[in-house]
Amino acid sequence: MSAFTRACTPVLALSLLLIATPANAAPAPESIASFQASDELGGHELHRYDNGAGTVAESAYPKTRRFNGVSAESRMIGASLGGRQALFQAVAANPDGTLTLGVGAPGTTEPRSWTQRFAEAETPFDLTPDGHGVVSTETVGDTETVLRRYPVGRAGKGVLLARLPEVKRFPDRTEFQYSGNYDRTTHKHVNVSLGYGQDRLYARGEQGPLWARYGGTFGPITTPDGATADRILVSASGIAVVRTPKGFWRISAGRVEPLAAEHFGADRGERVFGENFHDNEHRSALSIRGDKIAYAVPPPTTPDFEALVVLDLRTGTHTRYVLPPNSMTFPFIPWVMGSAAWSWRDDSVYLMRHNRWLSPHQPRMLTVQSLNLADGKVSTLWPHDGGSVRGWQPVLLGADVHP
Repeated sequence: MSAFTRACTPVLALSLLLIATPANAAPAPESIASFQASDELGGHELHRYDNGAGTVAESAYPKTRRFNGVSAESRMIGASLGGRQALFQAVAANPDGTLTLGVGAPGTTEPRSWTQRFAEAETPFDLTPDGHGVVSTETVGDTETVLRRYPVGRAGKGVLLARLPEVKRFPDRTEFQYSGNYDRTTHKHVNVSLGYGQDRLYARGEQGPLWARYGGTFGPITTPDGATADRILVSASGIAVVRTPKGFWRISAGRVEPLAAEHFGADRGERVFGENFHDNEHRSALSIRGDKIAYAVPPPTTPDFEALVVLDLRTGTHTRYVLPPNSMTFPFIPWVMGSAAWSWRDDSVYLMRHNRWLSPHQPRMLTVQSLNLADGKVSTLWPHDGGSVRGWQPVLLGADVHP
């Protein structure tokens, strides 16, 4: 068995389990989620696009929901993989200092509710990918951030996820499944960018990507040759690909294995890992099996459309796919291929394309599409009329697809 096959075996088994259905029944629509964030919203806005089943949106703006039969102002504060479940919090704390939380599908008005006590400096901010745990962050002094996991649906004791020996003033830019943001209701920042790996967590540190075994302390990602990672991609299955000054490596189920440096090009993978061009940030995506990376390339001239390129990490082949123009007229052209995420079910890539950056105070017009790598066909998933809708700093992430 090759090193590559060994690295992918746990993921293949997981993906087969996730898509299996009794009596060959038609699988449920794959759920594709995106987080949109801005200080104007005061937090995240979640959009979920179910292939063929419409779209669901959930805003961070406070709205009335019923918690244990009692109406209260509340806000969405996190979501599980693919946005299948959202985490809600009643805005007001209970007299005994506990917080009222709820979990349900985005758009629900009566989530499954319970109360949980947190420390004074502790803030719940996310669901684990499986939707079974609430993740919290606590600032301890001026030098440490502690992450914990609590059960969903009942009060319980927090379990240490990891310690981060940093305290940041402002939120990170989005890099993994969750990135911190400003909360208008509490006037607080949640300053954590967190990725869920197979046997460890990933975070974004001041000097580069970090990792920690569950229950451990975050530190620099060090490869077997003694080098430290400076770039990283994490797939929805928890596989990671990192770059160091000396080379490139895949991290899967605790194994760190080398990748051929020549596959990443003369720029040492700057474009493969995502970069800025034409004043727009482009986010790359690592496939579920950890064997391909999808990334954007700039057009030869400005007003041409950007293309998508897929790097096969096994062979080093770079395949270019032409993306069609959008149906909107000026000034919402040309589309930027802003971010991508991979399907669990087949060899296809979901794309979020939007107009160029204008201002942090203005929304972008966006569309969600699917590219089939077998034939290069691009299908528009949302909106179904082929047009576009507004979004604040919209991003599709590798961890935002659920089979």
